[in-house]
Amino acid sequence: AEEHRHNATLNHVLLFVMAIALHKLPEGMAAGISMSDTAEASWAVTMGISLQNVPEGMIIVSPMVAAGVSRGRALMLAIATALIEVVGTFLGYFLSTLSGAVLPFLLAFAGGTMLYVISDEMIPETHSHGYERLSTYCLLAGFCAMLVMDSLI
Repeated sequence: AEEHRHNATLNHVLLFVMAIALHKLPEGMAAGISMSDTAEASWAVTMGISLQNVPEGMIIVSPMVAAGVSRGRALMLAIATALIEVVGTFLGYFLSTLSGAVLPFLLAFAGGTMLYVISDEMIPETHSHGYERLSTYCLLAGFCAMLVMDSLI
């Protein structure tokens, strides 16, 4: 039996999960938009998003399980947030194929939304609870990994 009624920790975790779910739509749109470009661009974006989706899934599931949500329900919520990205992928692809003039605006929307969610929700959350230095190093390592991927692919 799950015991998480009136759990302030769970409310905070679910707010964080909603922030991640919110950024899944523009993230999917970025993937869909890249598919209307060259094959190299679509593979680079697909690889980058795939690499960051693995720890993102752990970020969704782990805090919920720690707050008392069953593993099955946490997994279902993680899958539901992942499906938002699939919807965004199709949306981005179809909008970008309608008109090339829409492409820069879609990319700006997708990038701006992701930056907002990261700077407003994710960075403050990862820099709390005594892990500030480790979080900063991991953020820098991820940034460097993306730069390397960008130059190699």
